[in-house]
Amino acid sequence: MSAVMSKLLRPRFASDNSRAGTPDETKAAFDGYLSYCGRYTFLGDRVLHHVEMSMFPNWSGGDQQRFVSLQDDKLILTARPAIVEGQEWIYEIHWRRAQAAAQA
Repeated sequence: MSAVMSKLLRPRFASDNSRAGTPDETKAAFDGYLSYCGRYTFLGDRVLHHVEMSMFPNWSGGDQQRFVSLQDDKLILTARPAIVEGQEWIYEIHWRRAQAAAQA
């Protein structure tokens, strides 16, 4: 599996060199983006992502558990609650099945 999540409008760097960002530009880019990939295992109402690589290095080589639910044409993956700056956050990703292309 591979997941890539990004804020809709991330600020651009002043430079076109990805390694020449200022500390503030680099922080804003990191704060607005997350990606990871690896194998997965279904466990009933949960899926375990076995993270092989992640933009967040602490996840690489570990597992991330998500709760799974289906609603109509959506697959919903929900992470355990996380404390962010003293507030509880619940991250949820909604995947919608793509419509089949019309046959010519």
